[in-house]
Amino acid sequence: MQTLDRLIKLAGAASSAVGVVGSAVQRAETLRFPLHPGTAFYLHAERAVVSIARGADPSVRVEARWQPPFAWHIVFEQDDSGVYVVALRSRAAHLLKGIAGGLLTLRLDVLAHHDTPVILRLDSTRLTVDQVSGMLELTPDGLRARRF
Repeated sequence: MQTLDRLIKLAGAASSAVGVVGSAVQRAETLRFPLHPGTAFYLHAERAVVSIARGADPSVRVEARWQPPFAWHIVFEQDDSGVYVVALRSRAAHLLKGIAGGLLTLRLDVLAHHDTPVILRLDSTRLTVDQVSGMLELTPDGLRARRF
C-alpha cells in the first residue's frame, strides 16, 4: 500500500513539473481589438501556421501560441488605421534552427469582421482561410485577392 501511495505522489509531482516546464517553454495569448469602419488587419508572419476566418463580431480576435518564447518576436499594435501583428523568429531561433527546427512553432488563429480588409505578408507560412468569399490568386509574386 505504501508503494501505491508513493507512486501516486510521484505521478502528481511529475504532472506538476510538466505543467511548470510547459509554461516555461510555451506561451499563449488571446487578444481582441475593437474595430471601427475602415480599420484594416495587417499580419506579417514568418514560418508560422496561420488561420484566418470571418465573423460578424465588429472586432479582430487573435489567438497566438508559440514555443519557445525566446525564439519569437511578437508585437501587437492598434491605431486608427488598423490592427497590426508582427510575428518573426528571433536571432536565437535562427541559430537553433538546425538543432531544434521542429520545436520552434507559432500558431496564429485570427477571426476578423466580414468587412475588415485583411493584409498578409507571409514568409514560409502555412495559411488556412475559412468563411471567406471572393477569389484568391496565387501568383509567382504572391497572393492576390479579388471580390466577385
